[in-house]
Amino acid sequence: MVVVEAVKEFLGYTTVHGCGRCGDSKYTVQRLIWCVATLGCMALTAYQITRLHEQYTAGHLTTSLDIHLDNLTFPVFRFCNLNPSPYSAVKNDTSLMAILYATQQTLGVNLMEFDKAGETTVITDEVKNASASYKVRNLREARDLFLRTLSNVRSEYNSLHPDKDNNPYTYSINDVVLRCTFQGSDCGDNPSLSQNIQDDELYGTCFEIKAENVPVLTAGQEQGIELMISLDHEEFIPFITEGIGINTRIYDNKNKNPFLAESSDGVKLSAGFEINIAISLTEYNRKPGNNARCDNTNQFPNILACLEECVRNVVSEKCGCGSTGAIDEDFEPCDKSASLVCRKRIQQSIYSHCPDCKQPCNEKKYEQLITMTRWPSKSTEPLVRKILRDNNKTTPSLSENVMLVHVYYSSLTVQSFNEEVAYTEENFVSDIGGQLGLWIGMSVLTLAEIVELGILILIGFCETRNKDVTPVVPTG
Repeated sequence: MVVVEAVKEFLGYTTVHGCGRCGDSKYTVQRLIWCVATLGCMALTAYQITRLHEQYTAGHLTTSLDIHLDNLTFPVFRFCNLNPSPYSAVKNDTSLMAILYATQQTLGVNLMEFDKAGETTVITDEVKNASASYKVRNLREARDLFLRTLSNVRSEYNSLHPDKDNNPYTYSINDVVLRCTFQGSDCGDNPSLSQNIQDDELYGTCFEIKAENVPVLTAGQEQGIELMISLDHEEFIPFITEGIGINTRIYDNKNKNPFLAESSDGVKLSAGFEINIAISLTEYNRKPGNNARCDNTNQFPNILACLEECVRNVVSEKCGCGSTGAIDEDFEPCDKSASLVCRKRIQQSIYSHCPDCKQPCNEKKYEQLITMTRWPSKSTEPLVRKILRDNNKTTPSLSENVMLVHVYYSSLTVQSFNEEVAYTEENFVSDIGGQLGLWIGMSVLTLAEIVELGILILIGFCETRNKDVTPVVPTG
C-alpha cells in the first residue's frame, strides 16, 4: 500500500503533463484516454530523441570560408629538368647505352639521327651484346628502365669516387641556374636561402630553392624568386627526354613527404618563355569526425601522395615488381605480362587496397596562376647570350635552351576553409530538452521528481518486507 500511495502522490504533484489527469480523472474512460495520450506522447518523445541521437552520432560537418591577411613566409620552389642526365655522360656507360640501343631496335629509329653536327654516336659490340638483356616494348618502359638504371649508375659512381663533388651523371645547380635572385638580391647573398639537389625517380635530378622562415612583406615580383634557367637542349637523351622544359612544384616548408605525387600535381613549363607564377595560399582545416575522415598525423601533403606510396608498396608486395617510375633495387620493373596485369588490377581497385589513405586534416595548398610571354625578345638576346658566355655556355637556339621564371605571391590574403561539427553536444542536449518539453512537459527538475519516486518506492518495499516478517518465539 505504501508503494501505491507513493505513486498516487507522484501523479498528483509531478510536472510531467498528463500524469495528473491519469491519476485524478473522475471517470474510467476519461482516465483511460489520458493514460493512452500520455503514453503516446512518451513514445513520440522516445522516437524523437532516438532520431536526435542518430543525427548527433552521424557527425555531420559544416564548412565556412574565412579570408584574412596573414604573416606569410615563402614556400619551397622545386623544379626538375625534364632531361635526367647529360647525354655526353650517358654515352660513357654501357648499360645506359644498351637500353637506348634496345629502344632503337624496337622503334626502328637510329641513334645517329639524334647526333649534332660533327658528332657520331658509336655503338660498340659491348653495348650491342648488353642490349640483349633488356626488353623494351615502348617509350614508357624504356624511360622507366633507363631511370632505374641511371639511379644505380649514379650510386655506383658515388661509391667509387667519394672524394669527388660532381657526379657526371647529375646536373649541378650551376649547370642549370644561370641567375637567381630572391627578394631583390642575389640568392647566394641570402643566408636564409638554400639551394639543394635531389635525385628524383621520375626526372633524374631536381633542384630545391628553400627559404627558411623568410617573411614576405608585400605581394608582387619584388618579394619573390627570379630564376634564369639553362636546359642544355644539345645534351637531351634520345627516346628518354620528349619535352623541353622543367617540371615545377610549390609546397610548404613543413611537408613531411614533399617529393611524393610529383607526377600528379607537378606543372610542366616550356623553354623559350618568361613565366610568371603568381601564388596564393589556401588552407584546409578538416575535422576527422566520428569516422576519422581525415588523417590527424598529416603524414602526407595530400591524398594523392598517400595513394601513390600505398600503390607502390602493394604492387611490390603482391606483384613482386616495382611500380611505374619507382626506383627500387630490390624489385624488377613490372615489364612481364603477368606482373603488368597484376599492377593494373591493383591500380583499378586502389581504394580497396589503400583504405587508410585520407585527406590530411590540415592542408596548405598554393594555388597558381601562370602566365607566359615569349622570351627572350630580340632586344634582350645579346644580354642573355652574354650571361650564357659568362657561365661557359653557348647555344644556337635560345628558345630551346633558356627560360625565365618568376615565383611570387599575388596576394597576402589567405583563404581558409574550416570544417566545424554541425551538430554539437550543446545542440543535442538543447534539442532533447525541447522534445521533452514539447511532448510531456519534462524538465531537469522532473528528473529529480522521478528519482524521488524511485527512492520512495524502495523505502515502501523495505517497510512492507519488514512487516511481513513474523518474529520467531523461542521454545523452552
